[in-house]
Amino acid sequence: MIAQFAIRLICGMSLVWWLAPRKQITDGFFRIQMLIVLGLAVLAALLGFEPLRETGETSPSEAAVLLGSVTDTWLCTATAVVAFFGSIAWALGRRRLGTSCIAAVTGLSLVLLIGPAWPPSPISSAHLLLVITSELATALLLGAAMVSMLLGHWYLTATGMSLAPLWRLNTVFGIATLLRIVLATTGLWLVDKLPGTDYHVTLLALRWLVGLLGPLVVVGMVWRILKYRTPQAATGVLYTGVLLTVTGELAATLLSRELSLPVCSQPAPRPQQSASPRSSAKTHSTMQLDFTCPQCEQTSRISEGLDEGRLNCPACDFATTTPATAWEEDRLAECLLCGERDLWRQKDFPHAIGLGLVVLGGILSTVAWYQYLPGVAIGILMGFALVDLALYSLMKDVLVCYRCQSRHRLDGPTDGYERFNHERAERYRQEALRHPPTASAPRPNGDTDP
Repeated sequence: MIAQFAIRLICGMSLVWWLAPRKQITDGFFRIQMLIVLGLAVLAALLGFEPLRETGETSPSEAAVLLGSVTDTWLCTATAVVAFFGSIAWALGRRRLGTSCIAAVTGLSLVLLIGPAWPPSPISSAHLLLVITSELATALLLGAAMVSMLLGHWYLTATGMSLAPLWRLNTVFGIATLLRIVLATTGLWLVDKLPGTDYHVTLLALRWLVGLLGPLVVVGMVWRILKYRTPQAATGVLYTGVLLTVTGELAATLLSRELSLPVCSQPAPRPQQSASPRSSAKTHSTMQLDFTCPQCEQTSRISEGLDEGRLNCPACDFATTTPATAWEEDRLAECLLCGERDLWRQKDFPHAIGLGLVVLGGILSTVAWYQYLPGVAIGILMGFALVDLALYSLMKDVLVCYRCQSRHRLDGPTDGYERFNHERAERYRQEALRHPPTASAPRPNGDTDP
């Protein structure tokens, strides 16, 4: 997801460069922009590469995925090389050569952005148009927020530069936000059923309140501040715009992956085995299980069949039964996959997004301190702290198995379960190193997989 985010940011920044009045912006700004793209492209190349299996035996579908990953890695590498030469061209004042590098970065990033978003199975033209438009709108929104903020900083160096470029980019920021609102509304209108879990409702609220309505407020504030010709103050507000935009788009990415909304670029999940209407409704409202299949090693999320004692992997033919003693009245006592009784609870929030917010807050506050803006730096840190507090208060708990790391989402309270214990986790880690689990390994309670 981080590699995808980096590619979106590269594409959005390159698109905003074409919309900005480049003749009114000094060359040094575009040199810095190229160096930022260089770093993002290297990050995407490092995180997006999936090495081949050691056995060398891959199915045709796996080979296609690996080939696409290697191709994307080389495209990211080419983008980084072009950005490096572009930084040299802008540093030397060769604007025509620098513009050619901008065109090359734009073309490569568009291929990287739209290529993986292209659905593997045939879909309608309207759906395909929504997918591509959604990806481009996301990239444009991220790029407009980032380039506007960086341009505001550039006025500290180029004090005599006209404010017309910042006016233009703020307008692009507002138009991109409105376009994203239209597409998000279209996605909610096309989806059959709105998310019902607290986790998904929280993500949806973050997506709309923070990621869509928040940037509109920022655009209005910047417009009023620029009327008084104070780009430094506008830069501080645009810092907040970047934070709001990144948080909203990360929440949108999680929603699109988990719910397969029509506007997203992710394929719909594979249909699972049907259950009776009564049992299916009960399962969806009371339990979800995220587990790694011991046979195909794919991570899946299931809900159907759990109340009937069935656990089937949607990616392969692996099937097993849940332990008969898993439930003690209305309390989950054992892991539904391996039967382990040691469970711990944590907040149901992706670690990658949490770490990303911490890193982003540290980087933005550091830049503000470097620019002698202590008030803005402290405000950024306080803003991230408030977001962290809100997420901690709103997110529900999930039960995690010490042995197999399966995640159980319950509809009821989880107050009776303990928090993470490092000593116990280390004991299970050492046990797993000595006795690697297999698909047919016996359960701790004595049951065996069929």
